[in-house]
Amino acid sequence: MHNRLDATLSAAELQQINDAFDLIKSKLAFAYALMPDERRRGDWNLSPKALLLSKEALMVVRAKPSDPQHVDKDTFARDIALIDQLHLLG
Repeated sequence: MHNRLDATLSAAELQQINDAFDLIKSKLAFAYALMPDERRRGDWNLSPKALLLSKEALMVVRAKPSDPQHVDKDTFARDIALIDQLHLLG
């Protein structure tokens, strides 16, 4: 068997990595607010197919301003925009 991983990290590199994780955690605090089992299940993350369906639902909701009244259209639109942004992350 070949050793496919032969690397080391300096203390400075480890600190840079930890700082990067801290930045990510602070920017994605809304995701860390989920319970651990919710994060593992991925309930908050939409597949591309589900995202497309959600975008179509948003178009329908916007086209009929009086129905359904229980949907906050602005929040719905922001959620869809956020998911689009998160899908762009590598």
